[in-house]
Amino acid sequence: MLSKPFFLPEILTEELHLSNFISDNVKINSAIHSPSDRKTDLPVSIQFQITKKHRLRSIWQRSRNSDIKTLLHRQNRLVSKLLQSNCEEKWSNFLSSIDVGPQA
Repeated sequence: MLSKPFFLPEILTEELHLSNFISDNVKINSAIHSPSDRKTDLPVSIQFQITKKHRLRSIWQRSRNSDIKTLLHRQNRLVSKLLQSNCEEKWSNFLSSIDVGPQA
């Protein structure tokens, strides 16, 4: 048994409050990333190889052909090597750009 009857304006106010609470928490706790945000720091040549890898995987998933699987493995290794060398190059460029300055 309810202690006091709810009126429509009170229900609408509570509903609005709950809706605002949920949307505010979703905004706070959600990170929005577009696909282009993740790719901007990779060279176009690496992006191309990653796209090629995705296409090979798609073809292999449909066909289950062992020759395509071999090509996919090769492409995976190539992409891994390219990403590793890109990472090492960026790290080396970062370290060389640091100005040590005079030692005290």
